Amino acid sequence: MESTAKKLVHFQEETPKQGLYNPEEEHDACGVGFVADLTGTHTRATITDALHVLNHLTHRGACGCESETGDGAGIIVGMPDKFLRKVAKAEGVDLPPKGRYAVANIFFVKDEKHVAAQKKVFDEVVSSFGLNVLLWRKMPVRPTYGKGLGATAMACEPYQEQLFVGAPDNVATEQGFNALLFEVRQKAQYSTDAIMAGVGPSIF
Repeated sequence: MESTAKKLVHFQEETPKQGLYNPEEEHDACGVGFVADLTGTHTRATITDALHVLNHLTHRGACGCESETGDGAGIIVGMPDKFLRKVAKAEGVDLPPKGRYAVANIFFVKDEKHVAAQKKVFDEVVSSFGLNVLLWRKMPVRPTYGKGLGATAMACEPYQEQLFVGAPDNVATEQGFNALLFEVRQKAQYSTDAIMAGVGPSIF
């Protein structure tokens, strides 16, 4: 009797086109999850669900031989306008309307002299494009932060700050502001790379 069992496909063989699957559309990728509220409502529940997904993506949170060091997997969320206004206000800064400011999360090498030099260059680049530097904010961390970090991760742990910038008056649309921010980011990256050449890694 002929077996009706489905033929197993070796991992090096190409899976044939079948149903909605087309091998021509196949791409290598790490694990990824997508969580969305179709009503557009911003809730903590969406974040909680996204973290739940992340905790179950073992491959995306890949670890080396040192189990306490992973690849830095995380989640991407929209800008929390209310929260950012609150922390900026605590620093004495009133932010412009939503869509008229941006926040950069910047990672520096842990060296005060180099951080100061790179921040100065960043300020100059931002200003050269007509944007307003609103606030540099040191990222707060929990007192127990880093307790579970592996030696490899701890050895290259960066220093973090946030940079708040305001849109220039001559850029009226959010699309135009985003395009300008891209240019600023590229110029700032190249400029800080230049002053750190031969010294160490630049901002990222």
